[in-house]
Amino acid sequence: MGAGLVLATAATPVWSSDALMTVQYVCEREALVTATYVNSADASFVVVSVEGQQVGLTQVQSASGAKYAQATDGQGYIWWTKGDEAFLTWGIAQSGEDETLLSQCKAR
Repeated sequence: MGAGLVLATAATPVWSSDALMTVQYVCEREALVTATYVNSADASFVVVSVEGQQVGLTQVQSASGAKYAQATDGQGYIWWTKGDEAFLTWGIAQSGEDETLLSQCKAR
């Protein structure tokens, strides 16, 4: 008997142009940060270009503005936005404190 080939198709999410938004920020020391926001009915994400790499972050609860974190325990990159301003920190899970990496970021 010949071996049959079975092709499975997975549901591919369909993103409207309203669900994707790319914003460039100019931060202190003229550092450029590109952030691509992905919003769906279930969750929001951002992909931030940081130190020559792209980092995916998930939106987490915040008191004011939007907070996107790399890990739920607070370790790793954290991107904060409010209006057209943003800043990037590195979360240290053990101490619960954040180290500011880039501040004074403004959308252009």
